[in-house]
Amino acid sequence: MARTAPYVIDPGNRGAQAQKNAYRQAFKVQRRSIPPDLQSTTRWKTLNHLRAVLAVNRAETVGLYLPRGGEIDVTPLLHELWEQGRTVALPRVVYRGFPLAFNVHEPHGALERDALGLPCATGPEILPAFLALPMLAYNRQGYRLGSGG
Repeated sequence: MARTAPYVIDPGNRGAQAQKNAYRQAFKVQRRSIPPDLQSTTRWKTLNHLRAVLAVNRAETVGLYLPRGGEIDVTPLLHELWEQGRTVALPRVVYRGFPLAFNVHEPHGALERDALGLPCATGPEILPAFLALPMLAYNRQGYRLGSGG
């Protein structure tokens, strides 16, 4: 008598990955539909909120990102942090599906491509005390949905 498994086997978690990709596409469409004046206001508010948090937090090492594909441009904040003498780190994908690493990014520092082909810093690896990363959305449990490389 053959037994059936009480669960569905999904090698590589392809079903969940397909669902995440569908969400990503839907949220990217929504983000592109935001009027330019609201995008500008959102960018301004986000940067000012980060400035306020960092003024209180005073973290010496800050993890930021280089914007792509409609993400909020935080490069003005990056330059302000350098002027304040703080250390800025950029994320690096070492292997798909593994935690991000962060490398120090110096003013005018060299960039190279990570495992997903995204630009990343070449400085020493560090653990930032404060982290700001882009996202497309988040769920009720607080999990971030990013661009997915």
